[in-house]
Amino acid sequence: MVTVLFAFLSVESVTFFTAEYSILATNFSKWIVSIVCAAGLFWVAGATQLTWADQSRSLPGTLVSSDALSVWTAEAGAISTVWRMQDQVPRIPASTVKLITALLALETWSPDHRFHTDVHLQSTERGWELVVKGYGDPFLVSETLATLAARLTERLKQKGIGRIERLVLDDGYFDVAPETVPGLSQTDNPYDALPTALMANFNTLKVRREDGRIRSGEPQTPLTALAASIASERLPADQAVGRINLGQRPERSAVYFGQLLQTFLAREDVTVQSVSRRTPDSVALSENQAWSKTPFLRFENPKPLAEQVRAMLKYSTNLIAHHLILKLSAERFGPPATMASVRRYLSHALKARFGWAEVTVYEGAGLSRQNRLSARQLGQVLNAFAPWRSLLPQERTGVWAKTGTLQGVRTLAGYVCPTSCDQSVVPFVWLLNDTGPLDARWQFAQRFRRALQTGDQALAASTP
Repeated sequence: MVTVLFAFLSVESVTFFTAEYSILATNFSKWIVSIVCAAGLFWVAGATQLTWADQSRSLPGTLVSSDALSVWTAEAGAISTVWRMQDQVPRIPASTVKLITALLALETWSPDHRFHTDVHLQSTERGWELVVKGYGDPFLVSETLATLAARLTERLKQKGIGRIERLVLDDGYFDVAPETVPGLSQTDNPYDALPTALMANFNTLKVRREDGRIRSGEPQTPLTALAASIASERLPADQAVGRINLGQRPERSAVYFGQLLQTFLAREDVTVQSVSRRTPDSVALSENQAWSKTPFLRFENPKPLAEQVRAMLKYSTNLIAHHLILKLSAERFGPPATMASVRRYLSHALKARFGWAEVTVYEGAGLSRQNRLSARQLGQVLNAFAPWRSLLPQERTGVWAKTGTLQGVRTLAGYVCPTSCDQSVVPFVWLLNDTGPLDARWQFAQRFRRALQTGDQALAASTP
């Protein structure tokens, strides 16, 4: 049992989804250690002895161990030993799971890959219909839809078509029930948006209330009828401006996409009379129709996969992570992708890639508290991800890393650059399944970097 006593000199207010911190542990021979960090002074008293890969040396910086902490660092030429503690113990990894999602996506598709959306044109008794089939592109934002509308208009005018009787939305590539998505809550918050195969603006609305009326909150996004209705329902009465999600009804996501495209087509002088969503049953039947074989227009997103991954890692965007792993599972096992097929895909892919005997990763965003990874396993992922390390955010000098936070979980995994990041980087992993002092995990990363620079195995317990 480890007893932790905190004497705060100052307290920093944190937001659950943005403040991510962890705890460091120190020399295994110490019973009482003082920790100095930016948020204040922490006194930690304990009676647990650490088990190190090399007990003649300590981890850099001030570390107090508990059974909840795992540390792993790769070997580096500047230092003859590595710092590892309980690195084979499975832990809840939180958002560091996004490193797995990023790696599998980049290795499967390549950094320059661009996701596509197909548009089919068919003639009916009532007139021309457009069918938009989505494949889960997570980055269809307003500006991209405006470009899609312009290119579609060019093709339609080549055929002399200026009027579309019906715009049909086919989102059958995913079949994700809200209750199957770990960590998804029924709130208005953007991070609780539902993954759908056809979506616009990450299934969110930026709106404002002015003179009792709902208006668009951003110039590039027109306010559609559905958006106004949803905002009237979901934007709190005392809130003038906000970004909210569309709710957890997939049909709303498809229709909102369609109404935005309808508006952008109207600006190009193409009239769309109605917008509707194709039902799952008719989606299955439509796969055998002639129009589904060769699209009238295949639209490729101008943002390549590498940039989508960069955004996911920088902002820890759960929706992008869900979409990438759903798309991977659909390509592996066929559509529609479900959270069950995601679990199956992750098990197959990680066993094949790393030879893991057992895989306990159930989704690609890191929201599930059932996920388990050891620090050593994450180290394997980092070794494989090294060619794309520049896609990680650099929040401290010489440290490129992905954070992870859930209630009672503080994690950090990435690379330190002893000198130039163009020459060499050294992976490290920090997994704490407990609460801890602010900024301590970053102190560990910075002290590890200093140790690599100086060759000093046991740095002083001063702040970096």
